[in-house]
Amino acid sequence: MWGVTGIVGGRAHIGGTTVAPRVDATIGSDGISYKGYRVDRVQGNVVYDNGLVRIDDAQLSIGAGNAKVKGQYVVDTGDFDAIANVHALSLDTFTQDLTMPITGTVDGEVHVLGKNNQLTDLVGAIQGHQIGVRGVVLDSVKADVTHSDNLTNITMVGNMGTGSFSGYGSIQNGQVDATISGNALPLTSLSPIIGEDVAGTVSTSINVKGALDNPNVTGTVWGQEVLYKGAHFNDIHSDITLDNHVLTITNGHIGDGSGGYDITGWYNINTDALDLNAKSSCCTY
Repeated sequence: MWGVTGIVGGRAHIGGTTVAPRVDATIGSDGISYKGYRVDRVQGNVVYDNGLVRIDDAQLSIGAGNAKVKGQYVVDTGDFDAIANVHALSLDTFTQDLTMPITGTVDGEVHVLGKNNQLTDLVGAIQGHQIGVRGVVLDSVKADVTHSDNLTNITMVGNMGTGSFSGYGSIQNGQVDATISGNALPLTSLSPIIGEDVAGTVSTSINVKGALDNPNVTGTVWGQEVLYKGAHFNDIHSDITLDNHVLTITNGHIGDGSGGYDITGWYNINTDALDLNAKSSCCTY
């Protein structure tokens, strides 16, 4: 009825009275699945006493990763308090249904509070490794997350190759508002979305705002000593807008030492459709 499958076993000791029983139990399970999400193994000790369920040392195995959980749950009110420590937890498992699934693993600790079976507060410190979206991989990411009154705030720093990035923002009611900056990001790491045979670095400052699954992005990109398909460019810069999966380039310029080109156009990141126009900015014919 609930859509949960798997195998559960264990042993329990029941004491106290018929009016106020106490239950001490050790449980274990294998292959628990729910709506496409799977936990390979769960093992832990559970205590029920006077309407309070307490979990002291539950351990979950999910693929090559694991999580240790402790917390408590009040049966009558639905209030809960839990702390989870995760190690090498794969993001593939939890993002497989998103428009753009995320790969990589995370470590860290998350503390959650809730009332009436609803999450009210969250504080977490998480470190990600080899985080990838559409083939673009961030080598490392550190993020601090807080959630309260339906507002989630996030700050992060990280590395992509020899470059670095940072960001901060908030998510509320499915809407995101964030600012992200990147410094000397290697273009080779961006080749899955801009094509092969590219080298050099770019820096960027962008704002992300709108629906979480399809936000609007505006910002500026600039770079130096860029190589692309055998051509060498001393500098590049452009204003960009990403709206409904279409990246629009305005005020673009590419300098090649003897002159340059002004660039405008667009690129659809879903279909790979491309329409760019280049005009010489040094000569008139």
